[in-house]
Amino acid sequence: MVKAQINNQADVINVSIAFEDISSMISNQGLYLLKNRASSIVKNIGEVRVSNVLTREGALAWKLDMLSDDVKQFRVSTEMRHLRKSIVQLDNHWSDIHLHTSSYLFTSKKLVEEMRMILADINSYTTCGMGNDFILKRAARFNTLRDSSKSILRQVWPKVLQAVTQHMNILNIDSVFQHSIHAAASSVSTSYDLKHTNGSLANTLLTTRVISDAAGKLAASLDLLPHTITLQSFLVLNAASFLYSRMSKGDGDTSNMKHSYELISALETLDSAINSQLKFLADTRAGLVLVSDILDAVAVESFPAPTECKELAFERFSEPQTASLVSMAKTKTGGFIISQPLSLLVHQDKDFSVEVSNVFTAQDFPRSFPVSLVRSTYLCTENPDGSFSIQKATNLPAGEGVMFCSGMGCDTNTGVRAKTVIRFPTFKQASRAVEVLRSSKLAAFIKNESE
Repeated sequence: MVKAQINNQADVINVSIAFEDISSMISNQGLYLLKNRASSIVKNIGEVRVSNVLTREGALAWKLDMLSDDVKQFRVSTEMRHLRKSIVQLDNHWSDIHLHTSSYLFTSKKLVEEMRMILADINSYTTCGMGNDFILKRAARFNTLRDSSKSILRQVWPKVLQAVTQHMNILNIDSVFQHSIHAAASSVSTSYDLKHTNGSLANTLLTTRVISDAAGKLAASLDLLPHTITLQSFLVLNAASFLYSRMSKGDGDTSNMKHSYELISALETLDSAINSQLKFLADTRAGLVLVSDILDAVAVESFPAPTECKELAFERFSEPQTASLVSMAKTKTGGFIISQPLSLLVHQDKDFSVEVSNVFTAQDFPRSFPVSLVRSTYLCTENPDGSFSIQKATNLPAGEGVMFCSGMGCDTNTGVRAKTVIRFPTFKQASRAVEVLRSSKLAAFIKNESE
């Protein structure tokens, strides 16, 4: 039974994830281009001419915003390159451990087969009167195989222990679990297909149906790379534990207690990596954060604010992050309500109602409400001559602005009025929508290991 289990483990360990190792030259080129971009902006400060579209300050702010977006993209691509490099190293460890474990299992298998043949000969000797000249021959062969098995175990054990230690250190120090989850979320956001749209972000993305759908896609993505890496890490440790148990049973030399301490240390390192990088999956709020990040990324890609509105937000109000401005909704007169992605509002524990107008600062905001984020809300309209004009929502008269609300906060009987009302799911509704994350193989595996 033990032998069959280890054979199965050895087969699983052989499964590798093929990633191309990205050379450091690419990273250096990225840093070089980023540096040149920043230098170019500084150089061009005095060359930017005042135009009807942007002032010198507005053009500079626009360039800085583009640089900020470049930094974000470069940070994401750098994390992905590091993840690929880490997985290549982990893959090498898996291969080494499989090779060493297999070499020991091969000789052990031959030893087991020899024992079976000895038992068969003994049975023939006792039942059929077979001669006893087989005894010395079989005993010699058995002793040879046993010595060979012990010798191989003594050779491979330090190598396996070293590979396991390095393996666990990479998982912990390089935050491989965490980065693999980021990669899983990124793959969902970049491939997310909005099958049904009602023309606005508020009516399309900010619904419990879409939150649940995105959570389901994330759960499926977590069951690919993150789950595979997690499972392999435990199988690697199991293989090392098996070899150590064979050493302890007399097949090797266990006089060096340093080996047992190193194995325990590897286990503790894995436990630390899981606690710091994976345990959060059991937390509903943390799962909602992941799904919110996905929806925000989809919003920026699928519902960008008109370019003219972004330019005016820079020109008139020095908006620091125009690259991520989205069109939340349209007014009855055809204007655009633009803001930063606001799926963060579904994290509010209590129902809320916030009017973004000239009474904005006079309101009692819920605890941890992202006031500065909501403040960057604008009304952008296209004029008959094709030009655009923009107003900051906090400058609009009371009742003429935008109301963000959830649950009972959207009840018109409360006396709150606004021309444009954007409704969000409540935290309770959003939390139920992301419960599907707990059905992922990865979440179930972590839960079982924790218990």
